[in-house]
Amino acid sequence: MDWRTDFEVLKEKVPWFGKTWGTAILLASLILPLLAYLALFWWLDHLLPYGPLINQLVLAIMLCAICCFAMRRLIYDIRAECKKTHVLPNWVIPLMFALIFAPWCALPIHPFMVSGNALLPLWVAIPLGSLIIVFAMLMYWSTMRAGFSLAHGLSIYLLFPEEGTRVSKDIYSYLRHPGYAMLIYTALGFALLRNSLLAILTALIYVIPNLLEIKLEDEELIERFGEEHRRYIKKTPAIFPRLRDVGKFLRLIFSGTGVRGQKQEG
Repeated sequence: MDWRTDFEVLKEKVPWFGKTWGTAILLASLILPLLAYLALFWWLDHLLPYGPLINQLVLAIMLCAICCFAMRRLIYDIRAECKKTHVLPNWVIPLMFALIFAPWCALPIHPFMVSGNALLPLWVAIPLGSLIIVFAMLMYWSTMRAGFSLAHGLSIYLLFPEEGTRVSKDIYSYLRHPGYAMLIYTALGFALLRNSLLAILTALIYVIPNLLEIKLEDEELIERFGEEHRRYIKKTPAIFPRLRDVGKFLRLIFSGTGVRGQKQEG
């Protein structure tokens, strides 16, 4: 799906999306809570021993609880409403930004705020952390080339499942959830830039909500696609490629070659 078509889908399902005031609401719904979470991290990290670990774990657990409620109950209520109106209720996207996307962005940034004793020589930690972050960015572009769109990212097709597409080509033939893998790698890259064991442990806590969301999304996809997605789960890892595929996976990320698989519509 190209960006123009993607934008048209968003305007159809979220009519106020293309309006100036709508864009302002969306940005405020994401940026203000994100800044609030980061400010709380900055303030609370110094109040307790191992404060960064405690604060990261608390927010991760809260995010897990919200995601469980959203994926196992709320989406079905929203889908029922969407079938009547054919558009998203006005409150859905702003609430999603504030309660899910903002903490999801704050958690991988948090390790960059955590200091501690040096773990590696700087000449190792800084280039390694930078390389991991660049690799994560390249993974993002690979997901976009494979067919993952803004409408997918905003959960439009989760709430309008009959209109959705299931992507299993290119990077999705090596990883089921490259988006979550990208975020985990980014958190680890930020932690290495801080060159601190405490920062790395803080980043590893971020794996918890990602693994839970992977499980929840796979359950929902099995509901929609049945045995087809079960087979996909069995043959395709979630966030790390199989050892035998590492070379092809790296060629795909860095050069766009090593592609396999097909895009399946759903």
